[in-house]
Amino acid sequence: TNAKPTSASGTLTTLEDKTLVFSKANFAFKDSNSSDSLQAVSITALPTKGALNLNGEAVAQGQSISAADINAGKLAITPVANANGKVYARVGFKVSDGKDFSTSTYYLTVNVDAVNDAPVLEKAVTKPLSVTEGRAFSYSLPSGTFSDVERDVLTYSATGLPNGISVDPKTGRLSGTTGYDAADIASRT
Repeated sequence: TNAKPTSASGTLTTLEDKTLVFSKANFAFKDSNSSDSLQAVSITALPTKGALNLNGEAVAQGQSISAADINAGKLAITPVANANGKVYARVGFKVSDGKDFSTSTYYLTVNVDAVNDAPVLEKAVTKPLSVTEGRAFSYSLPSGTFSDVERDVLTYSATGLPNGISVDPKTGRLSGTTGYDAADIASRT
């Protein structure tokens, strides 16, 4: 009579927007017969968040996945874009020694650590700005010019500004006065 294998539940961590590729070691195969090894896993519970894929195709509940495919890096979970959290997803599985699957179901818990996403330009400023030599200049960015998925407070900077013009790092407002010798002014009036 074959002794059924066992496993253990575990926790894995990946970064937001990164696919986590499973390895054979993640499935913690144990068998009283030392000559037996992990031959397959059966997916008993699909994650409620993210996509569990085998070689790019969606995995079905109850699907058996060979250890060879796991070793080849074909089994992976991809979180939803910009999503994160502790206990983000759980994948239920049973292990097989090639003769029997484990009696118990085990779980791999996937934590997804947040990463800071760069702000996004939502509305480009397409109208050329003019600066008059020797006169005060001020320009405020329209509301909604930039967005940030984490809703972080943005800090503004600019390069290539004419001499005498600067940007307020808190508001993005351009202001200042150029001198009469400012040869780098793009438009003069």
